[in-house]
Amino acid sequence: HSLNNGFISLYKDTEVVELLDSNISQLYNSDTLWVVQFYSHWCGHCQRFAPFYKELAESISAWSPIVKFAAMNCADQSCDKYQVQGTPTIRIFHPRTAPNSLDSTYFGFNLPVKSDEEYFLDILLYNLAVVTGKGVNLPVNLNTISEVPSPDKEDLSQMFTTLPETVDYAAFIFEQEGKHSVGKKILLDMNKLSDVVPVFRVNFHDPSSRQWKLLANPSMAIIDREGNILEQVDGWGMDADRRRFTNILKSYAEGNEGKTSIPESRVTFPSTTMYTVPDKVYPAVKDEVFMSDLEKAVEYSLMKEVAMQPVLDQMKLQALVYYIETLLNFFPNMRPPLKSFLISLREWPVQMRYAAISHTDYKFKVNELSQFYQPFAATPLDWEGCAGSHSRFRGYPCSLWTLFHTLIVSASDKDPAFHYGGVSTVANSMIGYVSNFFSCRECADHFSSHVSQLGYLPHTGDQSILWLWTIHNTANLMLAGDQTEDPTRPKIQWPNAQNCPACRTNGNRWMPMLKVNAELWNQSEVLAYIKNIYSKENLTQNVKNMTSNDQIQKILNELKEKTDLDNSLDFERAQDNIMNYCRK
Repeated sequence: HSLNNGFISLYKDTEVVELLDSNISQLYNSDTLWVVQFYSHWCGHCQRFAPFYKELAESISAWSPIVKFAAMNCADQSCDKYQVQGTPTIRIFHPRTAPNSLDSTYFGFNLPVKSDEEYFLDILLYNLAVVTGKGVNLPVNLNTISEVPSPDKEDLSQMFTTLPETVDYAAFIFEQEGKHSVGKKILLDMNKLSDVVPVFRVNFHDPSSRQWKLLANPSMAIIDREGNILEQVDGWGMDADRRRFTNILKSYAEGNEGKTSIPESRVTFPSTTMYTVPDKVYPAVKDEVFMSDLEKAVEYSLMKEVAMQPVLDQMKLQALVYYIETLLNFFPNMRPPLKSFLISLREWPVQMRYAAISHTDYKFKVNELSQFYQPFAATPLDWEGCAGSHSRFRGYPCSLWTLFHTLIVSASDKDPAFHYGGVSTVANSMIGYVSNFFSCRECADHFSSHVSQLGYLPHTGDQSILWLWTIHNTANLMLAGDQTEDPTRPKIQWPNAQNCPACRTNGNRWMPMLKVNAELWNQSEVLAYIKNIYSKENLTQNVKNMTSNDQIQKILNELKEKTDLDNSLDFERAQDNIMNYCRK
């Protein structure tokens, strides 16, 4: 199927578990606390968040199997089952969650998407405390010990009689109670080594702790089986304490007696990406619009993105019908199967009088109509003009921009709204679609912001073309040099000077230049160029209409692949008989 790009992932070969429709059941009846990110590989916000999420999963990899991080690509998998409305969405799933969709815990608990490691670690500790309170027994005890041992050698030695014989060393971490617990994080970091170097949390403010004569909060004391206090390590009261203490403890676990280089203190500043001149300058690419990219945009939007909404209420259904009507009225050179599919899909909510529809009902209906009309049977599997140098680049977002540019040019001389001074139908449709359905919610917010900053909605054909062109270039300006940018297709102020030299020159000194994003443009030349690129006459027709015989042959080929009958004479004879019958 053309929506399935082979399990594209932003988290290959990392500590993040990749969830698919086939293995997501591991979230339920599990002994693990799961943190799951639902994302789309093409979503800019998801791509920017991915490096942090990988580092976060790496930083708590030792906490497995108590805590695990996972991710599911909603562009490939069925995230609509989990009421995911936009990406990225982060949910936390408690241990022993029942696989019962009637129970709200089935869908997990939402967490904000923020690049703050300490916030996530504190949230994890809080949720571990919650599940412990509900009777879930964790492999480690994160609570402070009830009786604080004295620093007396005999008392400390006596403690080892209750520990496994494999234990030669033990550690106490003295700290005050609170959500920013270094001790709990170290207990989880060391949970797989607890049979070698067990760690115990002690309340720093317990009166019995005073006899240890501690100087810093937190502090760590390491003792051996004879009851000797081998060393007492003062904390610095900062994030680096966790790493320092853990490194020292691991050194004892590995038999190095605590001999380790002292790690540098870690000071974290907000990560910023500097825009630099690229190592390689790529030649300008010809501006060209492919029918396959337009059809794939329609397919993904209707088959995948709209279906992600848990409930399609009256407002969303009206936005959907408006979008479909815009496609029917202004999509150039539309093939008959696609047109029939869109007409039937448009009529369904109308016949239901816009009564609210669940995502399950919508998905069933859209799949039923797709199977009947086969609107995308001839649509190529791969992107053409919107292909990126990597699967995470360009693709669907590029195709959606291309679709609306094409629609707005197509409507410029025949949109009935212009006859009475109304707002562009395509502009209204795009605003409605992006605000209600575009699953990269940060991208949708940025689009709304760009529209608001522009300060007007278009009321003529030429104005609507320049309106969308300005918004798209504003988005390009914001994303230039961003990590989501395809290095082979940098975000520029479009069109470039090579493809449209006249767009930035003034051939008539009496014609005022248009200033957009600090660049001067020849408005009439820009209009002419956009109309030419997105006109139906110049659209590259790389999708052929499939005859009935073509569709039957396609079905037979798919059956052959699925049943592994490449060398079956019976299959070949059956195929010949079917095709001969169809030719009669």
